[in-house]
Amino acid sequence: MSSTTTTPASDAFIGSLTSMVNHDDISAMLEAQTQMLSRFEKTNEMLSNFNNLSAARYEKTLEEFKEHTQTLMDMKKDLESVFRRIRFLRSKLSKDYPDAFEIASKEVKGPDLDEEEDDSRLTTKCPPVPTITTQMSEDQQPTGMLNEISSIN
Repeated sequence: MSSTTTTPASDAFIGSLTSMVNHDDISAMLEAQTQMLSRFEKTNEMLSNFNNLSAARYEKTLEEFKEHTQTLMDMKKDLESVFRRIRFLRSKLSKDYPDAFEIASKEVKGPDLDEEEDDSRLTTKCPPVPTITTQMSEDQQPTGMLNEISSIN
């Protein structure tokens, strides 16, 4: 027997199955599937647009972040240079004028910038630096200090 030929019994069975199916229900299911397909296509398009927009904003934000990071790195270098110059000035002053430097150091007890401690100390306000008036002879005047400071880097 060939499987491509149909028998009257199988035709009768298929006919009874198709008569059980409600054609209105099938058309309603097809309509619902068409509406869902349309919604899914719209949602997919919206998500694609969102992804494109997000990628563009990410690129822009990434560039800004790189610029800000570079600015912070430059500021760090500048601050390190300033602190290095301050340390140089402090050591130069302590060597050239040890008495005045010791008096000033005792009066001003600010944070020691040479030590690395928690950052909470950096937010406290330091007292104003008092001015020291001393009589210096002409041979004690600091003449070349500015040139030495500018050469430090």
